[in-house]
Amino acid sequence: MKTKSNSKFYKLLNSISSKLTYDILELYLSNKGLNLTETASQLNQSVSTVQDYLNKLKDTNLIYRIDNNYYLSNYGQYFLKELNNFAVFSKVSHIFGKIPVNMIPLEFINDLLPSLIDVKIENSSWHFMNGMQELLNNFKKEMMINKNFINFKVLGWWSIEYDFQLFQTMFKDFKLDLKSFQKIFDEYNFQIKLISDKIFLDELRKFKKLREVLDYLNVFENFRIYEGEIFNFSILKFNRFIGLFLVDENDIDVKNHLFFKENLEMDMFFEKIFDYYWKRSKPVRKFSKLF
Repeated sequence: MKTKSNSKFYKLLNSISSKLTYDILELYLSNKGLNLTETASQLNQSVSTVQDYLNKLKDTNLIYRIDNNYYLSNYGQYFLKELNNFAVFSKVSHIFGKIPVNMIPLEFINDLLPSLIDVKIENSSWHFMNGMQELLNNFKKEMMINKNFINFKVLGWWSIEYDFQLFQTMFKDFKLDLKSFQKIFDEYNFQIKLISDKIFLDELRKFKKLREVLDYLNVFENFRIYEGEIFNFSILKFNRFIGLFLVDENDIDVKNHLFFKENLEMDMFFEKIFDYYWKRSKPVRKFSKLF
């Protein structure tokens, strides 16, 4: 929804243009009424400076005054909450700032935010490799402990060759043939769902053996193609482990990634966005003529 031009809105933007504004709102959130001197003292600012900011905040109704004391308004409380949400989201601006508009619907962002509050942001290739190794180690551990349930989902499946490398790491003597795949699916309750884009069909054309395997295992219905904008990110989920990273020219952008383990909020976010794209994609069989 586009905001109509109005002086109140521009005045609001002007009133929140400094850190001191935010500090005042946070201070009043936890204090029931402070006068000018008390506010300046707690913020370690001069009375004249604080007075100027209080006037701006009061003029935009973010705070109100009774006698000599100032209070955070209900409107100001809502505004502060949204500012804090944006502060959390800004932690991952290096990732989501490169994802095209509408690729992750805004209604899902609120589900994502709680999972980001305590997450430690790393952007080194070493951290990515370490995170992938931990995911693989947990993958192996889960298979040893809980052979009856292996749940693997990928939104934005980006590379067949990379996945083969993962399988070779996880399964001894793995080869791209029916026997190797059948052994895995027989030994484990391997539930797999994949969503990719039209570009991925080009790679799938090159791997005739893989198409034969997918057809033989009757899992083509669990592999779907989204015909909209090309994914420049990938989110994978293995049981309780989730990895999110950007994809740059069919390769992983190792400096832009996140890993989560047993994070309920991130799990909810993943399931919602996966279901969103699942309903808007088509089984790969619909594209069989392209092979």
